[in-house]
Amino acid sequence: TNDLGNSGAGGALNDTDNVAITVAVPDHTLWMTFDNDEAATGNAELPNFTGCDVVNFGGNLTFESVTTSGTFSKNFNLDLVAGNDGATDVDAVHYVTRDISVVGIGLQAGDLLLSTSATEVIGGTTYNKEDVFVFRPTTAGDYSAGSFFMLIEGKNSAVVGNVTGISLVEQTTMVGGVTLNTGDFLIAEGSKDILRFEADQLGATTSGTTSVLVAGADIDFGQNIGALHLVQQDTAIGDTSLQAGQLMVGLVSNDSTVGDAPTINVLRQDLFVLDVTATGAGTSAATATRFFEGLDENLDTNNESIWGVSAQYNVAPTANDATFALDENSANGTVVGSVSASDPENGTLKYAITGGNTDGAFTINASTGQITVANSTALDYETTT
Repeated sequence: TNDLGNSGAGGALNDTDNVAITVAVPDHTLWMTFDNDEAATGNAELPNFTGCDVVNFGGNLTFESVTTSGTFSKNFNLDLVAGNDGATDVDAVHYVTRDISVVGIGLQAGDLLLSTSATEVIGGTTYNKEDVFVFRPTTAGDYSAGSFFMLIEGKNSAVVGNVTGISLVEQTTMVGGVTLNTGDFLIAEGSKDILRFEADQLGATTSGTTSVLVAGADIDFGQNIGALHLVQQDTAIGDTSLQAGQLMVGLVSNDSTVGDAPTINVLRQDLFVLDVTATGAGTSAATATRFFEGLDENLDTNNESIWGVSAQYNVAPTANDATFALDENSANGTVVGSVSASDPENGTLKYAITGGNTDGAFTINASTGQITVANSTALDYETTT
């Protein structure tokens, strides 16, 4: 602030105030796909869906061990975007949370990695059930239009089988003592095992090494894996804290004994979290905790089995440092300046002053980042010294 020479010798006095600004984005959400078309779910927000729908589960989220609760919304429909036959089933999904280069292929925050349960031809390119392809929205955050390209060509390369779950390792993460490197993939391929795929080449010609990370038979899986997601950072989704290295899993059918003792009972409409303590075929060890209970959201038919899941983690927005000059005697409502910020996922930003705002001198518009004077008295040098 500048007191315009109102006090002190030698002209104007200057005083610098440091104000801390935080920028927040909406809570995390889950992206999900389901087994097949369902005309009547019993869920008010999601009264029906098709196998080609990818839906969001967000809002005010709560999970087990209390009650699973949130808001479903349709966000992407592969048939509508690709102009396909209306019979598509998306059985694997991964939401890319940050810009990342994987073996020379650039992925962007907001891209969707997808696999389907049968062969689909999109834009002249054939995608098989062993493949993983990318959908990139034309406009960030708008999944009504976009482009497609191959990421993992699994059928002819024979590096993976029928892809039922996919999770891209976007940052170095440790699972059961094994370090997964950025650019690795975790894949479920219609079995009880979770595979690690380390790619040497991606795209139309794919090559790499596949190994068993977690052997489902070792931890009492009686059913094959459908949904799969790797938690890659300590975070909270709704009321539930998750730790880096945990695995979010769904099975394609009901299973009464899941995980090492004490085992849990899960339905095909549920998701559970695995805490892995040892890996490898014949040596895997993990405990299971129920996370999402489908019955709480009126998901109770075979078609409502969860086939794909991915958590949308919000990478922290970036706020740009700024310095503003202001006359000492500025009236309430005087515009000081605006804070600029950006979000990698193009989420709606919210601004707040969290420190340095002595006597409430300033206020900030939560939507625009514009800072204005809220208490002119707090800016008066003679009053505050």
